[in-house]
Amino acid sequence: MLGKLSIRNAKRSLKDYGVFIMTMVMISALIFAYNSLIFDSDMKVVMFDEAYAALPVFIGLADFFVILIASWLVNYMMKFMMKKRSREFAIYQLIGVPNKKISRLYVRESSILEIIAFIIGIVFGVVLQIILKTIFFSMMHLPWSIKVSINWQSMALSSVLYLLVYLLALMKNSRQLKKMTIRKLLDMDQQNEVPGVKKHKVISVILFILSIGYFIAFFIIMFNVEWSLIGVALSISGLVIATYFFYIGVTGFLSSYIDNRGKRLFYGSNLFLSRQFTSKITTMQITFGTITVLMIVVLLNSSYAFMLNDYQDKMLESQLPFDFIMYDKSTDTDFEPYLSTVKENVDVKEIYKYSIYESSSDEVSQYMYRNYSYFKKHPNHKKTQNNAKDYQSYFDYDTYMKLSDYNKLRDMLNQGKVSLKDGEYMIQCKEKIESYLKGFGSDNEIEINGNKMKFAGIETIPFSQTGHNGSDYIIIVPDNVAIAMKPYYSIVVAKFNEKAPQGLQQKLQKLEEAKNDEVQNWCYGTDQIITMYSRIAVRDNILGETKFLLFTMSYVLFYIAITFLCIALTVLAVQQLSDSFKYKFRYDILSRLGLNQQEIHRIVFKQIGIYYLVPFVLGVLLSGIVGIYVSNVFIFYTGIHSSIFNYIGSSVLLFGGIYFLYFVITYVGFKRGLYSTLN
Repeated sequence: MLGKLSIRNAKRSLKDYGVFIMTMVMISALIFAYNSLIFDSDMKVVMFDEAYAALPVFIGLADFFVILIASWLVNYMMKFMMKKRSREFAIYQLIGVPNKKISRLYVRESSILEIIAFIIGIVFGVVLQIILKTIFFSMMHLPWSIKVSINWQSMALSSVLYLLVYLLALMKNSRQLKKMTIRKLLDMDQQNEVPGVKKHKVISVILFILSIGYFIAFFIIMFNVEWSLIGVALSISGLVIATYFFYIGVTGFLSSYIDNRGKRLFYGSNLFLSRQFTSKITTMQITFGTITVLMIVVLLNSSYAFMLNDYQDKMLESQLPFDFIMYDKSTDTDFEPYLSTVKENVDVKEIYKYSIYESSSDEVSQYMYRNYSYFKKHPNHKKTQNNAKDYQSYFDYDTYMKLSDYNKLRDMLNQGKVSLKDGEYMIQCKEKIESYLKGFGSDNEIEINGNKMKFAGIETIPFSQTGHNGSDYIIIVPDNVAIAMKPYYSIVVAKFNEKAPQGLQQKLQKLEEAKNDEVQNWCYGTDQIITMYSRIAVRDNILGETKFLLFTMSYVLFYIAITFLCIALTVLAVQQLSDSFKYKFRYDILSRLGLNQQEIHRIVFKQIGIYYLVPFVLGVLLSGIVGIYVSNVFIFYTGIHSSIFNYIGSSVLLFGGIYFLYFVITYVGFKRGLYSTLN
């Protein structure tokens, strides 16, 4: 009997809580798709063991947060469903069904829903896995044929993780149901979330003003102070607390506005909507605060993922334009042990060795130390007399290159040759400092061996300027001028006829480690956040590992963002859909007062729109300003060409679309539930 009843109740729950089941299907699909990548044979074949080891670490970290917040959702929904069905459970008790059997019935129903969502989710997860792998192999420029990859390890891990989501919530709620009396069950559906501040309008208004004040102070300080890790942690914690204070305080603010008969209160349906919203937010202060915090996390995670993807598209390959490049502090090395290893492993088309020069002058670097805004933020990265620095960005002396060497390297990169007249010099630099060095060149001549030289222009082609061909910049001079200068260090570059095999970088690094030769005065410039500096660089190996790490990080950020968004929207949707039955009396009065169906639809649209809009707008506002700040920092340190609004704007458009989809589902479902009760 209980078996048939549990199946019948499960079918009813599928209909009543379809949005929740849909979200759990999406979560199970995401869990399977992402965790299956850890055991995927195709992924292992194309990556180094060192790079691949990062994948389970990042996905495992994401799983922790996903399981944590998904467990909160399941616990929230089970409490919500138990509260809505409390009168039904009271009737079971009244006719003599023991509490243990009622609890067992509830667990069985929930398990049926869990299994259904998991099975459907695995099907969608297989499709999502194919999409993720297709994107990965396309991004890595690797051949791949579409095929389904399911193994027992990924199924077992996904099952365990999904079970964890439900297990804790099931145990907690079934234990609570066993202790329930008929009286408690009958009173349960009348209970609401306990307000943070109850019936204290003055305190509520004060909290509202304090929260707004903190938001403003946070953003002013954020753009004017250099943050430490402790400062970041404390300020973000304060932002979360202020978000909850905002919702606790806004109830008092709205109540005061209503009591004082605000100017627009009696315009149209404003009185009805304001009363509805105030009563709802009063009983859901913590829930609304949590949804807003989740929205902030979603949009910021997505923004960071877009940053990584944008860097990969625009900047990554330009960081290492040469197939192979190596630095040596000696000015007469032949690089033979390294070149022999290279030739043994890959078909080499061309090798070129050359020297970088110096003239015992550092006027260009000193100009950059004085004028480049990077060094205002990081004064300890400058060259100092007492050597009190964290890291020196530029070499002790300005670096120079012969024009013939420069043109040869340009030819290897399929770039046209450049020319200089006697008494002229030019600068090859990274794009991000082009404007600063143009300023130097237009205002200054440089002196080499007593000869004044005029500025002839700037080139910004990708040129391996993280410690090889200079550090951020290098000065190009005619050959006769360079020959009279002192060699500073040596460089060798190579061009391959084929892709470098995996492991070549590691073999060369082992040769370097065996030398046990301490490198002095090797500086790699001002790149931060994402840097690829190595005295030995095999392009294909380093790019492959870096792309894989960026791929892993961006995928994990999207994994967390999508999961958190679906969870936040599920809570909103289920709350509103349940209100279609709860508020039937209020809308019935509106109908009897003469409002036609279209007018009622308009009020319903506004009511649900307000509930959805408030956490979304606040989440977009708070995450938007933080996202703009982070984007500005990212663009400044990486030198990428992008708008500071690009990343957060893309996130709002992407997840705003999903948000709108849930809103439409809720609106349609609310109307259907409302009219089924009114009719």
